[in-house]
Amino acid sequence: MTPSRFSQLDVRLRSLLLAASPYLTASEQGEVIAFIDVDEYGLALETLAGIAIEERKQLPAEVILAMRAAAARMAIQDRIDWRRLEPDAASSG
Repeated sequence: MTPSRFSQLDVRLRSLLLAASPYLTASEQGEVIAFIDVDEYGLALETLAGIAIEERKQLPAEVILAMRAAAARMAIQDRIDWRRLEPDAASSG
């Protein structure tokens, strides 16, 4: 990836984290930021998804859509269990 693509991903992921922040603890946000800060964007997104799944966070549809777009941009769509992130999946257990 080129440096400008890295910076675009950095900005997108930080914006995504900001949108998800009302649903996350400071500690959870810190976990994601730690990966963004060292340019591990795929791990940052996987961590955000993992937190949402494991802690049963009900992220808004627009946040999940942005996560899907970021995953597609990084070609890591298959590394996240999208079914478990959908709003109705969290309530059905």
